[in-house]
Amino acid sequence: YPFSLGELRINRLNIDFNNLVSQFKFIYFMLIPLVVSTFFLGKIKEKNLIKKKDFIVSLLFLASVGILVYCQLLTQNQVLIFFLIPISAAYSHAYTIKYFNKKYLIYFILVIFIFTTIKYHERFNQNKKFMELVSVDFNLAEDAAKLDKRLKGLKWITPDYPNKPLNEINLLIDTKNILSEKKGEKIIITDYQFFSSMLNNKFASPNKWYDDRSIPDKKNKYYNMHKNFFLNKIKKNEIKYLFFIGKNKSEMYFFKEFFHENECIVSNQFNELLLEFDISKCKF
Repeated sequence: YPFSLGELRINRLNIDFNNLVSQFKFIYFMLIPLVVSTFFLGKIKEKNLIKKKDFIVSLLFLASVGILVYCQLLTQNQVLIFFLIPISAAYSHAYTIKYFNKKYLIYFILVIFIFTTIKYHERFNQNKKFMELVSVDFNLAEDAAKLDKRLKGLKWITPDYPNKPLNEINLLIDTKNILSEKKGEKIIITDYQFFSSMLNNKFASPNKWYDDRSIPDKKNKYYNMHKNFFLNKIKKNEIKYLFFIGKNKSEMYFFKEFFHENECIVSNQFNELLLEFDISKCKF
């Protein structure tokens, strides 16, 4: 299945100026001295760079950067490769000293390095400006210990309830109380992945995500294989209940078509977040 998933993402790959160049511009800025010294200046020096290990090292590093940029575009996820900026700065600094030895270039590298470190520290470490949390006001966050004492010291706010985090906490407390009283083996399917730990529930969901990029659809040749895998897990562990916790989890209900008799599934919406599917009467 990963091969077919990769094929799907490659077909969806969007390479334009903004994706390929603009968002990674500081990585490219840092690579300029390295590229120039490797492919231009080194060739006209007395000690030919091509005959040295410097050329091989530089080439391997540049190729690695290219691979990481491509993988970042392919995953269609948060940008996680800004760590390349300080590494690129170190390489460029070393090659600048050896092949340029110009102070203004070293200052250029240093300025970009300091600026980007402050910029991305402020953006991602301090303000958590990832895709889901880009517009969330962290001043509204609540004490996470209200949900569970093991979360003491953490602040709670999510993209689903950006303006009312306390409402979400209360819903989750209600959900936890309901599940703790529920007897029988169960699987909890949710993005709140700490729930199984809080409830000492020993059965994990066969999948983390259930969207079209995480499981095979009916047109995929691995669909039946995944269907059998999912049902065998339920049968082997004698699962009686499937619980969905979270907003907009309709994409997870795909498994209903795995059962020949959908009437055997009894659903119950306990609160805004918690949906139960009782499958105890289903035959496998």
